[in-house]
Amino acid sequence: MAYRFRLETVMRVRKLSEQRARQDLAAAVRSRRAAEEDLERSLAWCAALQQGSGVCSVQDFRYEREAAERAGRSLSAAGASLRGALELCEERTAVWQAARGRVRMLERLDERRHAEYELDQARREAKVLDELAAIRWLRARAEHPAGLGSQARHEEGASVG
Repeated sequence: MAYRFRLETVMRVRKLSEQRARQDLAAAVRSRRAAEEDLERSLAWCAALQQGSGVCSVQDFRYEREAAERAGRSLSAAGASLRGALELCEERTAVWQAARGRVRMLERLDERRHAEYELDQARREAKVLDELAAIRWLRARAEHPAGLGSQARHEEGASVG
C-alpha cells in the first residue's frame, strides 16, 4: 500500500489559489511601476514648465499658465494613481502571503503524515521479520529438541580445548 495524502485535492486547489494570488501580485507590481513612471514623467513636465521663458506676451503667458495647470492636474492624478497602486500591492501581498501560508501548512501536514506512514511501515516490517525469526526458531527447536542445547555445549567445549 503506497502513501497517499488524504488532503491532496485540497492542497492542489490551494496551490492553484496561491499561484493565482502570485499572478495578481505580479500584475499589481507592474501597475505600480507604470504609476511610478507616470509620476516621473509628470514631475519632468512640471520641471520643464518651471524654467519659463522670462518676459513673454499675454498669449504666451496664458498658454504657459494653462500648461502649468494641466501639468499640475497630471501630477496630482499620477500621485493618486501611485497611491492606489501601492495600496493594491500591499493588499495583493497580504492575499498571496495568506495563500502561501495555507499551502505551506498543508505541505507540513503532508510531510508529517508521510513520516508517520514510513514509521508505521518500518514497524510492520520489523514485526513481520520478528515473526519470521520466531517461526524459524520454533521449527529448529521442533526438529532438534535437544540438539540446540547440546550443540551450544559442544561449541563451547571445542573452543575451550
